[in-house]
Amino acid sequence: MSSFVFPFGIKDIDVAAGELVAIGSKGAGRPTLIYYGSTNVNTPRQFYQVATLDGKSTTLENFAVNTVVRIESKGQEVEYDVGAYPRIVQDAFQIGGGVGSVNVIVPAATFVTLTQSTAGAGLNTRLTNAGQIGTTSAVSVGKSLYVTWGGTGVDGFYVIAGQDTNTTGLYIDIVYPYVLAHGTPVVAVAGDTVTLAAANIEANTLGIGGSFKFDALFTHTNSATNKSLIASYGGTNFLAFNAINKLSTRVEKELFARAQTTLMSDWASTERYGSFVGANVTLTEDITVDQWLLIQCMLSTADTYCTLEGWRITAKY
Repeated sequence: MSSFVFPFGIKDIDVAAGELVAIGSKGAGRPTLIYYGSTNVNTPRQFYQVATLDGKSTTLENFAVNTVVRIESKGQEVEYDVGAYPRIVQDAFQIGGGVGSVNVIVPAATFVTLTQSTAGAGLNTRLTNAGQIGTTSAVSVGKSLYVTWGGTGVDGFYVIAGQDTNTTGLYIDIVYPYVLAHGTPVVAVAGDTVTLAAANIEANTLGIGGSFKFDALFTHTNSATNKSLIASYGGTNFLAFNAINKLSTRVEKELFARAQTTLMSDWASTERYGSFVGANVTLTEDITVDQWLLIQCMLSTADTYCTLEGWRITAKY
């Protein structure tokens, strides 16, 4: 059974060789400090800091010898458990998220082999190609292209300031001061997968028997063309939903840790809970090592867009 360290308290825990310690910290206050110390009681114990926790959980493991773990609360409430399979039961911890919108629009797949030049009195960069852009100004202006550069340019999302003739034009202007050294631009086009957000999920954030909950809100072009909304953990998709004939999508998914390298979620092709014809997804990713959470979209047709309005991932240990 788990125990608690109340705000501003200090607790020393005796951990036997081979045991694990699960610790979770939440609430207001500065991050909780975690230390290791010697077990020699005949001399003053020496402690050294090994971790900080701020609204999240972790597991300490691989103790080859008896060890003392000190938990020092700086204002947050801390829960801990020790044993072969430690469990804590606090409410879910938010471990990642964002509320600032990120959007991308894609030109036609012919908008490749680009050159850059100055536009807008040098305040903008013009991206030009011999192929048609496939976008219309009514949709594209104010949206963002995803651009990578071959030189000093910074890869990322760039707002469209203007464009050439609708659909058949040859250039798009982005809000980015023109600098020749930025290098050769490459734009994400129709059919490319674009990462809208990413988060590193630290090792041991989740224990066996716990779960991740993922929430996200999207806005996208309301059309019959494919607009794939994708989320993956450790490289395996647990969301691959095609938003057809819809203007917005609210995603709710949960991943259950059945073993160290086995997580289960519902059918990837659905955006929510329910009963489905598709099989559950098995993710063979190791929860004891760092893993990346990626939120992506793939737009199959030019002049369509996708906006990630906000997202959140929480862990219940």
